[in-house]
Amino acid sequence: MTTPARSVLSVEDRYAIEHLYSAYNRYIDSDRIDEVELFAPDGVYVSSNTYAGRAALADFGRERAAKQATSPLRNAQPWNGSLLLEEDGDLVRGSCYLVRFAVDRETGSQQVVTLGHYEDEIVRHAGAWVFARRQVFPA
Repeated sequence: MTTPARSVLSVEDRYAIEHLYSAYNRYIDSDRIDEVELFAPDGVYVSSNTYAGRAALADFGRERAAKQATSPLRNAQPWNGSLLLEEDGDLVRGSCYLVRFAVDRETGSQQVVTLGHYEDEIVRHAGAWVFARRQVFPA
């Protein structure tokens, strides 16, 4: 049995990266993804489409907001768990599970709307940890 590689990230770096994950969750479903610099200037987000660069990511945020305004679901909340961070030189590779809940506007029932996981590449930019690449893999 092999032991997973141990991270040599400092406590401060790990906390900052955990904060990045939390900030992403708060902003992605509050339709404010373009208000904060969660991605590197040339950062990439991959889901059913690929968005590269901050202008494209801002477009993604506006598209998502427009869809949510007419969605039969409201108050979407993504939750991540089992965060694993591995340092690889100047890059940190992250992965975590994703569960996203929402409320049906008509019935008020709560639903799981997304299950999956993220695989991320995280780098320092202008003194802060940001996503260089984030890809979601639905279950």
